[in-house]
Amino acid sequence: MINNELTTCCSGRQLLRARPGGSGSDLTAGSMKPLDLVDFGAPLGIDYFNPTRPEKCNRLYILGIAMCLTLLPAGCGGGGSGGGDSRRTEKTAIRVIHGSVDGTPVQVAVPLGVVQKARFAEVTTYVPVEKGEQVVTVDRANSSGVRVAQFSTLLEDKTEYTVFVSGEARTGDLSAQLFSDPVERPESGFARLRLYHALEGEGALTLRASELSAPGIRRGQRSDSLDVPAGPQTIDVVDSRGTVISSLAVELEERSEVAVLLAGNAGLEVVFTKLYTDFD
Repeated sequence: MINNELTTCCSGRQLLRARPGGSGSDLTAGSMKPLDLVDFGAPLGIDYFNPTRPEKCNRLYILGIAMCLTLLPAGCGGGGSGGGDSRRTEKTAIRVIHGSVDGTPVQVAVPLGVVQKARFAEVTTYVPVEKGEQVVTVDRANSSGVRVAQFSTLLEDKTEYTVFVSGEARTGDLSAQLFSDPVERPESGFARLRLYHALEGEGALTLRASELSAPGIRRGQRSDSLDVPAGPQTIDVVDSRGTVISSLAVELEERSEVAVLLAGNAGLEVVFTKLYTDFD
């Protein structure tokens, strides 16, 4: 089973991992120690953090915001839940993939009401909506009337859609895209992968697995899908120079579909990887 935890794996860098239920340990000057967060209920991967480099102090801002938005059920702007199970609906449906590391929770709504709320990197499932002409709105969940995006579109019958949130709130660059998702299942013995690029400060990224690769994409875009053999796989995300930004060893279930979210801030050396698994 694929681990849906927030994880970071970057070549050549030291990994710090927050583990729920552990005891706290300090990060003192010159140290590189594991960081344990108590009773937050979800792990947070921190790619690289060196407290002796004050020029990287903005990293603390990004990490602090991410920890609040991802881990806390209340306070720091936390809130919202995808709900439901991981099985794909046979109806018209929408989900949210929230990739803005400092963005507050968002809510997606249609004229009949709110469809879904989501925090940064929160695992969500598809929620059924009415088919036909719809106005789909994306607002900041905790700030009434603050709109991120709006889409006037035809929602097709038995079709699934992803609202992908990316950008940085602190720079006023928070945005959202509405993507139509394929509903055809992978062939027996295969699984399907797709990359969502929300890593600030990074150029084109390429998804690579099983000696296959999807064309590179820019921040705010998603890649073409890759159908790869089910079972043990290594999922790599590489930059335009071929450098591995993220590498995950996973067990892909047969005929599953996995969205790979890469988020964070490359300039601050903070990189998050999250997997969203969907089954028919």
